[in-house]
Amino acid sequence: RIYIERFLANIHKYRGCAYQFYNFSRGNKGKRGSDINTELAISFAQSILGVEKSIQLKRDETCKTCDGTGTSENSIQSICPRCMGKGQTSQSQGKMRSAQFCNRCDGKGTLIHQPCGDCHGVGVVRKERTLRVKIPPLTDDGSLLRLANKGHTGENRGNSGNLFVKVSVEKHPVLERDGYDLKCRVPIGFATAALGGKIEVPTLTGHAKFEIPGGTQPNKTFRINNLGIKKSEDEKGDLAVTVEIRVPTKLSKKQQKLLKDYKKTEPEYEFSGKN
Repeated sequence: RIYIERFLANIHKYRGCAYQFYNFSRGNKGKRGSDINTELAISFAQSILGVEKSIQLKRDETCKTCDGTGTSENSIQSICPRCMGKGQTSQSQGKMRSAQFCNRCDGKGTLIHQPCGDCHGVGVVRKERTLRVKIPPLTDDGSLLRLANKGHTGENRGNSGNLFVKVSVEKHPVLERDGYDLKCRVPIGFATAALGGKIEVPTLTGHAKFEIPGGTQPNKTFRINNLGIKKSEDEKGDLAVTVEIRVPTKLSKKQQKLLKDYKKTEPEYEFSGKN
């Protein structure tokens, strides 16, 4: 009896190997996994400097119980009698022949008699994962990043799909990008514009001090070297700062007196007639 059981077990073993070889030789492969599409928001500074972010997603992965075969232990696979292992059936309409997906074996070419209890015969299970995604420097808003083979794992040991990450860049409250240069508009008081002085300007990593000369006119643009975007190891773009002169709407009595005294000495400005 022991010899008979070993003989039958060997028959099942070699039959399973034969079916797998048959399917491989006929070109039947697992179904390719689906792609995953997700979105990721980053800051303005991160879009320029680059950043590594974590994303959470649910994806199909190879079932560890059956190693992606879809069959339970000691189970065998048999050739689908409808498509004869091809995964497709053909139909004739006059002189035309068309191939159709075999609905008996779901295009696999084989039938599973005892499916895996964890994946129910598909070879994959749904898992929650946290992945690290590297956002390269100078990533524009709406950019689509492709991470090869990071999508859903294919059924029955099929190839994995891809992961596509659409990047949205949050607007900076002040800074704008212009190639490798940055630009911004900074408000200053009319006394600072007239007398000159140090002002604070925004940068990618914080703030910097900049001294403007006296007699600065409205909408004057100053270029500050090397405060822009990195071009190479030794070169950066510029920061273009345009000043907006703000006139106060409310003055204290002391401020009114000082301005009235100044007005007595203020020069007369003539209309040039030019637009």
